[in-house]
Amino acid sequence: DAEIVSTACLHDWQFVMNKRGKDGSAKANIESRQGEMVWGVVYGIAKSDIDRLDKYESLGRGYRADYLDVVTPDKKTISA
Repeated sequence: DAEIVSTACLHDWQFVMNKRGKDGSAKANIESRQGEMVWGVVYGIAKSDIDRLDKYESLGRGYRADYLDVVTPDKKTISA
């Protein structure tokens, strides 16, 4: 189960579709890019659910997990 915490903006990153899936389709990604921004949703997720998600998404092979500072609409910074 996941709970929505807030919408948030990640500064100096851009949304791209530059990863190729096993089926040949494009997959979403973000890349560092000065002056750009990406909006998204911050979710609260239980540690056990994160572990299951990491296994499902092949952590270490298809993606890596990082904590980045995002800014909410009310200007609060969240490490997510």
